[in-house]
Amino acid sequence: DLDAVNGTHIHLVYRNADVPKEPYGKADTWNREHVFPKSHGVGASGPDHKDLHSLKPADWSVNSARSNRFFSSCGITEPLKDCVVPASAETDASTSRDVQTFMPPTNARGDVARSILYMALRYDGDADYEENLTITDCPDENPSDTEMAFLSQMLQWHMDDPPSAEEIQRNENVCTHYQGNRNPFIDIPDLVAHYYGEPRTPLGDGLGYDCSTSNLLSAPGRNATSTGIYGSLTAGGIMMLVQGFIVFLLVL
Repeated sequence: DLDAVNGTHIHLVYRNADVPKEPYGKADTWNREHVFPKSHGVGASGPDHKDLHSLKPADWSVNSARSNRFFSSCGITEPLKDCVVPASAETDASTSRDVQTFMPPTNARGDVARSILYMALRYDGDADYEENLTITDCPDENPSDTEMAFLSQMLQWHMDDPPSAEEIQRNENVCTHYQGNRNPFIDIPDLVAHYYGEPRTPLGDGLGYDCSTSNLLSAPGRNATSTGIYGSLTAGGIMMLVQGFIVFLLVL
């Protein structure tokens, strides 16, 4: 997250600004942001806590304004009259928040979406000190401490804000120099729709999404097979990318 031109500065995700990388960790500087919040399933220890694909530098006060809100534009789950723009005095002008949700800057929405979608794919609770992280459109329908929202918003942001050169290079750096795995949704953006499907249209008037059983949108599951431009592909095939393998099986 170092500034590409000035290596003594670091880019803050929600403020959309570059600041000196030293000092940090104090109220008037920056701190480490878990994009997938600890209060929604990321533990205090274990690989999910320190996974760099979900860690971003953020302004201390802006991080407080984001809190543990779900990610969404205003008007999805609350009336538009409750929307605060920008989300705080220190945030980028394109941010917003309401009681339940926070919307990051325009040029960070795809980055945030791909981070959330990666975490929901990568962590299934099968290993020690891990939870089964999920992403949904209907968090109130099935309350869970390991649940983030809103899936349809993440899918839309992913399409609207494709991976930038900086995000692609960061993915490479994380794999090569730090933790040895990649976010496959940055490498192959089409895998998002292949695995998660397409975004749904909200009901409007702050009513969220249709959460009747027949209308729930969810990932096809780690043992499911989905079809698309790659032919038939199991979720396990995508997981091979997440675990750091360069080659994985695509059954065409």
